[in-house]
Amino acid sequence: MRTVGTIASLLAGLIFALGLPACTEEHESKKEGEHKEAKKEDESKDKAALAAAAKVTIEQAIKTATDKVQGKVIEAELEKEDGKLVWEVKIVGADGKLSELYVDAGTGALVPGGEQEGEEKKAEEKKGDAKPAETKSDAKQEKKGAGK
Repeated sequence: MRTVGTIASLLAGLIFALGLPACTEEHESKKEGEHKEAKKEDESKDKAALAAAAKVTIEQAIKTATDKVQGKVIEAELEKEDGKLVWEVKIVGADGKLSELYVDAGTGALVPGGEQEGEEKKAEEKKGDAKPAETKSDAKQEKKGAGK
């Protein structure tokens, strides 16, 4: 009789020990899901607050950007850059180069030095350079000055 009780106790302990990790994983998974939902909700609130603060619509920002660079708009996003609310508009030109232009979300004006194109941007990111990428006109002026 005593042996049966011991075996039953061991089996109960084994079942409990094996089931506990599954319960813990399920609980942690549930907590992660709740955390992700809360994070998404916070991001949505942040985006809503940014949108409310913007005086310039996404359509106006895209028009301003495409007046400067001809091509196909692939993305437009409202964000804070250096403490300033701007529309970041990404355009792929007919030549295949990617340009990022920044339009002030308060005034609708292009942010000076905000245009970055394909290879120039990649080079800047690799260097970790904090200064803005030069525009084509800046590069032409530099070349003219070097040739004198």
